[in-house]
Order: sequence, then C-alpha cells, then structure tokens
Amino acid sequence: MLSPRFSKSRPPGNHDNTPWSFQCLGPEHIEFPAVGATETGKTSMTPEAGTYALVLFCSQAERVRIGKLGPLRLRRGVYVYVGSARGPGGVRARVAHHQKLSPRPHWHIDYLRPHTRLDRIWYSHGRRGSEHQWASVFRALPGASIPMAGFGSSDCQCEAHLFFFRKRPSFREFANAITFRAWIRF
Repeated sequence: MLSPRFSKSRPPGNHDNTPWSFQCLGPEHIEFPAVGATETGKTSMTPEAGTYALVLFCSQAERVRIGKLGPLRLRRGVYVYVGSARGPGGVRARVAHHQKLSPRPHWHIDYLRPHTRLDRIWYSHGRRGSEHQWASVFRALPGASIPMAGFGSSDCQCEAHLFFFRKRPSFREFANAITFRAWIRF
C-alpha cells in the first residue's frame, strides 16, 4: 500500500517557508469530491496555498491540440504536470478543478486531461509557490523528457511544467531531491 505522507524535519535556523512536508495521494484517495482523503478517511489536503504535481497516465498515442501552443503528440506512458495554487481554496480547489474534465479549457492542462487518467497527486502546502523548483527536480529525474516546450510555463522562465516518463517516477526520489535542494538553499 502506498504511504500517503513523507516528511522531513526543518533544519535549525531555516525559516523561509520552504514546504517540508510532501503528500502523495494514490488512486484510492482521489475520487472527486473526496479530495485529500487519507487511509484514515481524514482529509489532508486543505484550502491552503501550495504546490502540486498531477501524475497522469496516458494509455494510447494520439495528437491533442493544446490551445494556442498547438498540437502535442501524446505517447503511452506517464505525464507529470506541476502547478501552484495561491488563490482562494488553495491546492484543494485547484486539484478539484483538475480532477474534473473542463468543458471550457482555461489552462494548458485542461486540454490534456480528457486524454489521460489521473493516477496520483503529489502536493505540499506553503505560501511561497515552489512549482519552479519542482519543475527543475522533475526535469532532472531519470527518464524525464519535455513533450512540449512552454506547456504550463507561459508565465515564467521554466522550459515547461509538463514532463513525460515511460513509467511513473519515484515519489520518494522526488521528495528526497526537493528536500535536499531546499536544505542547501540558505
């Protein structure tokens, strides 16, 4: 069974609002509207601001139009989309939006969602968005590629916020990489 939580202690003297607790929700916990239900049945995803990654499974190859970005050639495998939520409702509201298929797509991910199955949600609460740091870590994970430059990153300097993997990346490897980078960033 998937462990729903991975935490690291905050090092002494580091008070920069870095998210130190990472959550992973598996398929048994992401049925809408029960966003954030854990093994105990309690909701761990709160309406606080934070960063999240949608782990999406694509079962067939096809071409999909991603708004003004143009066509994306989907491959069978796993896509990871990184985002942040700092508005009303925080991570819980944003993830709830992404769990449903949008009849009127707004974000790049809204165009991709009808062609994928939501497999996991990785998230962390914190006022300061860490999506750029998360994107950098995903890009560096073994087997990562960028399927479409600019996807999800039209408002920042990141190459993309969407990554492709042949198989699902390791949550523990990701969380360790984020924690390590946060610890060395004084």
